[in-house]
Amino acid sequence: MAVHLDALKVSLELRGLNGVVQVRGDRTQLQQVVINLLMNGAGSMMARGSDRRLVLECAAEADDLVSVTVDDLGSGIAPGIAHRLHEPLFTTKENGMGMGLAISHSIVDADGGKLTLSAREGVGTRATFTLPRLAH
Repeated sequence: MAVHLDALKVSLELRGLNGVVQVRGDRTQLQQVVINLLMNGAGSMMARGSDRRLVLECAAEADDLVSVTVDDLGSGIAPGIAHRLHEPLFTTKENGMGMGLAISHSIVDADGGKLTLSAREGVGTRATFTLPRLAH
């Protein structure tokens, strides 16, 4: 992953939990969700000359949820298409297949979580998914 971000001249800042927090879900599938959100964010910043930065943040929420957020400084979400971003085969990318967010949404949903995409204040997109925290 780091090699791909380096090739795209995108820096990644990690924030959040210092310890291990267990959530419901398949590790490999959840890694795929994170990679998809990071690559979407990186791709959305290709038109930027500089300051191509992603922030990946994990947090334990008060209501026994864990959230994972990816913030980018890309082109953002056009209001007219926001409701379609989770649809299979819908894409805003020139060479996209329209499957990444649909698959990510179904993975998170199957694990009892929720995936949301929203415009950030100013510039960019925030992708957040939450999952139930496992009892200790």
